[in-house]
Amino acid sequence: MNPSNELESQANQPFVEWTVYDAHLHYTCAAVQDLRQTGLQGWNPVPTMARTDPGEFPLAEGPATPMYYQAAGDGSYQQSGMFAFGSAGFVAGMFAVNAVANSAARRKAQADLQRRWMPAPPGVVMVSQTRALFWNPNENYSLYWDGLDMIDLTGPDSVMFRYKGVDTGLDTVVQFQTLWAVLIFALACHAAFPNHPRWRSGEWLPVGFEDRCAAAGHPRPEVR
Repeated sequence: MNPSNELESQANQPFVEWTVYDAHLHYTCAAVQDLRQTGLQGWNPVPTMARTDPGEFPLAEGPATPMYYQAAGDGSYQQSGMFAFGSAGFVAGMFAVNAVANSAARRKAQADLQRRWMPAPPGVVMVSQTRALFWNPNENYSLYWDGLDMIDLTGPDSVMFRYKGVDTGLDTVVQFQTLWAVLIFALACHAAFPNHPRWRSGEWLPVGFEDRCAAAGHPRPEVR
């Protein structure tokens, strides 16, 4: 099964605009349904450049942009000093300009201490039944479902994780923007977050998505 195979409604069905996002979401539902029923028996792993663990089953791979919740700076800044020669008025004016510049640099350094979502270079995410593996030219790392402290959907195409860094032991918060966000969330909840309120209530899927699938001529998901 592949999302690209679902982009056209079947014949003799009323027209429903079936988007790329719909196709990814329907694929996610099919994966969850089969994972519950058969453990993905009969599915073929998707091709991936990533090395997989024994018994690991790659379900998806595609573009992703990470965002890290962190400060933009450490609060330091370089204070500008100066020497001025000339009339008393000219010297006073130059020192006033320098003071304003230093004050602005100090305020920016203080503002940069506030944590915020900082985007990183985009890359690729591979999603399996056990983890999400992300890589770009600068970094690569795995987020195993059983190593996460928290997960949540923060938008239709964004998912947020909290975990303790392996090297630092400090809380790390990262957000992925990817069309596979709902698949990541669903697989993580199935494996490690069965009591997540969004998962238990079925709110991880849009309202009326099952009817939308049926109207577009695709199998009706039964996963809520």
